[in-house]
Amino acid sequence: MDDIKVLSEEITLVCPLSQKLIDDAVKGEACTHLACFDKSSFENLQQKKCPVCAAPVNILQPSLNMQRVLEHVKHHSLDLRK
Repeated sequence: MDDIKVLSEEITLVCPLSQKLIDDAVKGEACTHLACFDKSSFENLQQKKCPVCAAPVNILQPSLNMQRVLEHVKHHSLDLRK
């Protein structure tokens, strides 16, 4: 089963904590998923576990790829409600 690869995955640009568009995309250092959450929402709610996979979070890692997508969406004023 080592030869199975994920070719596509759908991810949301909405933070699972705030239910708003992610502003500063992060995830826990141990997280292996692509999904992110908003850094300030995580810190404001004093979370200790990843809201996506429930893994303990000691260090927040920025997601540069997700941040690029978010900047593109904001720059082009794309409507995410479709």
